[in-house]
Amino acid sequence: MVGAISSGWIADSIGRKRAMRMSSMVYIAGWITVYLSFGFVSFYSGRFLLGYGIGVLSYVIPVFIVEITPKNHRGTLATTNQVGPLAAYYKLPLNRMVVFHDDKSLPCGVLCLHHKGGHGSHNGTGLVIELEKLPIYDD
Repeated sequence: MVGAISSGWIADSIGRKRAMRMSSMVYIAGWITVYLSFGFVSFYSGRFLLGYGIGVLSYVIPVFIVEITPKNHRGTLATTNQVGPLAAYYKLPLNRMVVFHDDKSLPCGVLCLHHKGGHGSHNGTGLVIELEKLPIYDD
């Protein structure tokens, strides 16, 4: 919580790359502290450092990805950064995953497709029609 709260200020003051380097060093120091811990205080001090490092990285990495990516690839890379670890956790092959997004802010669970597509990267209902033609292999 402390890392996530302070991450915006840190990233703005020292820059995104330096914030990632700094939080990575804090994270490494946390693991070394946990590994070499000899008691309750040193173990939880290491856990605090781990949480702080992850808190900063969880904010800085998506912002950095969006800032350095060309405009037409931002959504794809930002989504991959968020959805990729989730797919790995559930052991979901990426060729079996479909991510729909739209240029509007919609409530969760609502899907909106324009017939001819939007000004973003999707091509409307044609994408759904093409996805229906894909073979589905059951293991």
